[in-house]
Amino acid sequence: MRSILYYILLICFIPSSLVVFVVLYILTTPFDRERRVMHWGERMWSRIMLGLNPWWRVRIEGKEHLPKGRPVVIVTNHRSMVDIPLVTQLPIHFKWVAKREVYRWPFFGWVLWMSGDIGIERGAAAGARTMLREGKKHLAAGTSIAVFPEGTRSRTLSRECRHIPVCIAKYSLRQSTSWPAGLV
Repeated sequence: MRSILYYILLICFIPSSLVVFVVLYILTTPFDRERRVMHWGERMWSRIMLGLNPWWRVRIEGKEHLPKGRPVVIVTNHRSMVDIPLVTQLPIHFKWVAKREVYRWPFFGWVLWMSGDIGIERGAAAGARTMLREGKKHLAAGTSIAVFPEGTRSRTLSRECRHIPVCIAKYSLRQSTSWPAGLV
C-alpha cells in the first residue's frame, strides 16, 4: 500500500515539476553556461521527491570531507532509481554521465538535456571518447562529474544494504590523474 501511495504522488508531481524545469531552462540558460540553476532545481526536485515518501529517512555522512572550490568525480553503485535523487542531495554542482537511451525517456531525459548533462553511447569507443572530452571540459570549468561506472543498476549489492557506497575523488587536470578523497 505504501508503494502505491508513493507512486500516485510521484505521478502527480512529475508533470507539474516539468513546467518548473522548462521555465528555469528558458530564463537561465543564456546566462548560466554550466547550468548551475538547473542543477539547483534538480536538487530541490530530489528533496521534494524524497520527502513525498514518509517512510524514507535520508542522512548524508562525511560532507565535511568534500573538497571546497574544486571539481570532483563522484563514483557510486546504482541499485535503484532512488539512487539518482539521493546522490543529487550531495552539496556539489555536478553533471551526470548517463547512457544515451535515458535521453529518450519522458521527463528524465528532457531534464538531462536541459541540464547539459553528459550522454554516453554505450558499447562505442567513439562514444566513450566523446564522454571523456565533455567530462574534461566540465571539470576544467569547475563542475564535478557523477557516474555509475557499472552503466546500469547493480545486481551485486544485497537487498539488505541500507547504504549507497559513494567515492568522491579529487581530480587534477594538469596531471590527468585522480586520487581517492574518501567515502561519503
